[in-house]
Order: sequence, then structure tokens, then C-alpha cells
Amino acid sequence: MCVECSSSMNNKHLLPDELRLTCMLQGKPASGILVSVTTRMQRKNHFDLVVGPTDTRGQIICTRNNILEQAESSRNLFLMDYADPVDNFSGEIEVSPMSRYDIKRALDAYNMFADATTYPQKWKETLESADLVLGSLDSKSRIDISARCSDTTIKLVEVPCIVGEHP
Repeated sequence: MCVECSSSMNNKHLLPDELRLTCMLQGKPASGILVSVTTRMQRKNHFDLVVGPTDTRGQIICTRNNILEQAESSRNLFLMDYADPVDNFSGEIEVSPMSRYDIKRALDAYNMFADATTYPQKWKETLESADLVLGSLDSKSRIDISARCSDTTIKLVEVPCIVGEHP
């Protein structure tokens, strides 16, 4: 589902001050869930970020600083693959709860790049804990997400996940 916040000025899109994300499982808040946030760029690669885990209300607040810190970390590791996130933001952000498959891929990336870049403290443990939460659910469980933005015009694409789904 797409949510339009409003229109932008002069085709220059600004990253939001914050995104409010809520994950729900069968109509109830889903805690301990990590969320993939993809900021789409006008050129070069999009930035794929991970935020969370969700709190007991199923909520996460992702700030502009969260986005910029993770984007800069990716740029520093792969400079030629990414454009400046501030100057090249397309105005679209996709959000999706992470599946067990997504978490496995994130753990693989952590194991591969932990010595080359910085990760949040206890990142591996955070990923493993989120995998345990999902492992306690039926693999066909669907986690829905809703997103709200502040301060800017953003097209938000909300994509639910199936816990055990492989793309």
C-alpha cells in the first residue's frame, strides 16, 4: 500500500525528519521485529537500511540521522556504488518487516563485513534475537507494517512480510 504525505517543492526531495513505523501480527503489536527501510535514489544504488527492533507497541522511530548514518557507512564501504543520499533522494521510501531469510542475509553480510565497517553495538545479537522472535511464529505468519512520515513529501511503500518467505 502506498501512502502519499504531500507534494514536494521544485522536484527536490528531502529526507524525512522521522518515520514512524508500526508492525502488527494478526491485528496485535509485533515486538522484537526488525524493519528494512529502502531509500530510493535518483541515481546509482538505493540504500537498504535496517532499523529496530520494534518495542512492545510494535513501533520504531527512524530518524533522518539513522538514515544518514547507515547510508554513509554503505557509501564509505562502496563509494562508487552510491550517490549522496541528501542530493539524490527520489522521494520514495519502502518499508518492510524483515523475514527470517532477510535476517539470514543480514547476518551473512555482518560476518563478511564486520572487520571492514562499523555496525551498531551488539548488532549480531540484535539480528539473532529478531530471528528467535520470528522462529517462534508459524512460517506462514504475515507481519503488516504501517508508516507515517513527518516534515516532508515522501511516497511511502508499505510491504508486509511472510515470516518464512524467500524472495
